[in-house]
Amino acid sequence: RARAVFLMNAQERMQLARDAYVVRERVFSPHETARMAADCEQLMAELVAMKRAAKPKVGGYVFEYREELETTVKWERDAPDQPRGVEPFAHLSPALKAWGEDPRLLDPCKEVCGADEVVLFTEKLNMKRAGTGGYVQLHQDFPYWEFYGPQASRVATALVQLDDFTIENGCLQVT
Repeated sequence: RARAVFLMNAQERMQLARDAYVVRERVFSPHETARMAADCEQLMAELVAMKRAAKPKVGGYVFEYREELETTVKWERDAPDQPRGVEPFAHLSPALKAWGEDPRLLDPCKEVCGADEVVLFTEKLNMKRAGTGGYVQLHQDFPYWEFYGPQASRVATALVQLDDFTIENGCLQVT
């Protein structure tokens, strides 16, 4: 059975050329985003339950590199037992790896990268909870990626928001 292809449409290609990004809404159903959120919560609960070493503070972040897991866990600076994120994570959660490799994410990335196949370069789970999440200044990750060589310019970023955007929950705002 042939798999569905989720390429960009003409309007999205024009938006990409004009703005250097594309916004796709409702790519995943409410049931699917709820499942993704549950998978994220499960992974974070597993990481919280593990015994931790001292966590160094760097700027607004509290980082903890877990060598045995080959991952970095970020903790809230003002709530040190509250996880803020983890990177990379796909190797720790088969369910989240499968979501990251969903054709609804990968197919448009193939177009952006001009490639027949793409792989996860890295993946980052951000848990920015209303009321406990710290402020994160918008930034670009390319300066971090270019260390890996010329392929860094062929990286496409996909962001999947699992919560509704509201002023009350501290939504991402781009102006």
